[in-house]
This record gives sequence, structure tokens and C-alpha cells, in this order.
Amino acid sequence: MVGAGLGAGAPLQAQAPARPPAAASPTSNAPPSAARQLQIAVDLAYNLDHDQAHAVLEQGMRDHPDDAALPRAHATLTWLNLLFKRGMVLVENYLGPVSKDDVKVAAPPSAANAAFQTQIARSIALSEAQLKRRPDDPTAMFELGSALGLQASWAATIDGKVMGRSAPRAAPTTCTSGS
Repeated sequence: MVGAGLGAGAPLQAQAPARPPAAASPTSNAPPSAARQLQIAVDLAYNLDHDQAHAVLEQGMRDHPDDAALPRAHATLTWLNLLFKRGMVLVENYLGPVSKDDVKVAAPPSAANAAFQTQIARSIALSEAQLKRRPDDPTAMFELGSALGLQASWAATIDGKVMGRSAPRAAPTTCTSGS
């Protein structure tokens, strides 16, 4: 079947080329924006083309090393991919009370764990640095909160730490506007 595995139902011209789709167009030497590379990666991930999505995000992180959204997206994709492989992406996994402090789960593959921990730490560090430069930046606040939430989701679903096991974090800055 032509195009199998590239996104069912996608027109032929929309299928991914041999190079990651985030590569710069032939008429321009400038790389696509971080937002464009993120959108391409999300589209690929939703079509379950995880390897291509990772490649786009890795290129995006090289093109835009100060963008906190790209490593967070990479960590998110690593997390979702592992959840899919474990068969844990079902509504039943998220409903009902938690009755234990920890749940026994198999340790994640070391490569996936290392990739996740590296990218989530990078996203947190970039967000915190941006907040130090601009304490009222809503994008940096969003990125930091999202990265910390993703880190907690990993701890619960992959590490099995579900009840208060993460160390509390001090806020990197305080918001001074709006009061």
C-alpha cells in the first residue's frame, strides 16, 4: 500500500520526505520557526510517526537552542511513546481513586529515561532562565508549569510514584504584575 505508515489518508504531497520535514526550504537558508517545527512534530506524533517527530524536534532544538517548548515536546513524546508501548493510554488508567503511595511498575528503558530526564531538565532550565530575565513573561511561566507537570506525570505513570513523592520546588521568581 502506497504511503502506509505515513499518516493514513494524507495526500501524497503531504507525506513526509526522506529528510525531516523541519528542514529549511530549498529557497531559504533560514530554518523554520520553532513554532512551525513544533507544529510539524505534533502533526507527525498524532499520526504515530514518532521517530520522524523526534527527528523534527531534535532539529528544532539545534535550530532554536533557547526555546523551552521544543525539549518539553521531545520529553512529552518520549513519555507518550512509552505509555503506548506499556498499553497505558486508556481512560481506565486515569479514573478511580489511588489507594497506595506507590505503584509497582517496570523500570523504564534506560535510553527513554535518559532522553526524558535530559529534555525535561533542559526545558525547566530554559524556562527558569527566561523567568530570571523577564519575571512576568507568561510564556515562560506556562513552559515552566507545563514542564513541571509533565515531570510529575512521568513520576506517576512511569516511575509509579503517585502520592506526594516529588520534592517541593521553590518558585524561581514571583509575579509582580496584576496586583
